[in-house]
Amino acid sequence: MPLADRALIVGIDRYSALGALSGAERDAAAFYDWVTTAGGVQPANATKIVSSNFKKAPKSKPWNERPAQQAIDDFFHAVQAASDANNAAGEGPQVGKRLYMFFSGHGFAPALDRSGVLMANASPAAPINVAAMLWANRMYEGGWFDEVLLFQDACRQPMRQADLSPPFLVSLGLSGLEKRRRFIALSAKNDQLSLEKKINGADVRGVFSVTLLDALKGGARDPLTGEITAAQLKSYLQSNMKTLLTSQELADPEIASQPEVFDPDPFVIVGPPPGWAAAVAEEFPVSIGLKGSRDARILDHDLKDRIVQAGAPDPWPVTLPRGLFRVLAPPYSSEVFEVTGALRPNGVKEVTNVAVQ
Repeated sequence: MPLADRALIVGIDRYSALGALSGAERDAAAFYDWVTTAGGVQPANATKIVSSNFKKAPKSKPWNERPAQQAIDDFFHAVQAASDANNAAGEGPQVGKRLYMFFSGHGFAPALDRSGVLMANASPAAPINVAAMLWANRMYEGGWFDEVLLFQDACRQPMRQADLSPPFLVSLGLSGLEKRRRFIALSAKNDQLSLEKKINGADVRGVFSVTLLDALKGGARDPLTGEITAAQLKSYLQSNMKTLLTSQELADPEIASQPEVFDPDPFVIVGPPPGWAAAVAEEFPVSIGLKGSRDARILDHDLKDRIVQAGAPDPWPVTLPRGLFRVLAPPYSSEVFEVTGALRPNGVKEVTNVAVQ
């Protein structure tokens, strides 16, 4: 029997001691809706933990606010119980092919490559948290799943003397690490704020979460294959999150305009939809500075000629689909560049500028 995919979705709006959020639970609900449909996870295997699932704690006891860390611990205890049951049945200790993890709420970053999501009962004096990235890496390294995807929409500003709550499960120690895959995307880089705001005049949502769902619902889809790969999702997130920010927000260095996406393993995250027919790839404007008119050519990622131009002008305007390209301008000049397909906040296609040395 095939192993089931699983998902852990957490959205915390209610923080009695830290200040409430407005869009975290909506973001979690939107991800749950996607992951249990197009994402392929059966609702019975998708755990959604949100503020409205719990009764509000007395104002005098903010440390009793929920969801607390135990709710997250329960999910991972259940993962281990499933591993034990599979192993006892002679199927091996692996739990599933893929694990999705989505967190939206307040967060902090105790170090450059670390990040924690604060639980509802956290306070400045007691930063109770779940180390989502450490958990994703433990699930990946330990072998419970073949593929682990983590999406975290939370601030990553430092908190003095705050420690991460480490994963408590002991690695299964399964071989085959070279075949496993992971994708980790955090909404902000170290020491930055994740912004939530009204999107297009509608409800308050996390800027990262809206960009992520747009990508997964087709924005990052390859127009020829119909697939959404890890590389395409990374490119879409890093190029398009900023389009939801105003010029004032973009000018504020404390507000994240690009997510932190750790170099993903190459794999297909979403396959083509049923009945997919390849479309003509949408093209985007590129301006190539050649330091004077000269012969030039553009190669695609397979090193095949895409455009050849004798006496190309300077600058040389062309249009290309998303992807990696190389421009050659004899005798010696060569430059690799990427067309990301980014849009400006007003929806106009952003020009990719390339300078040939």
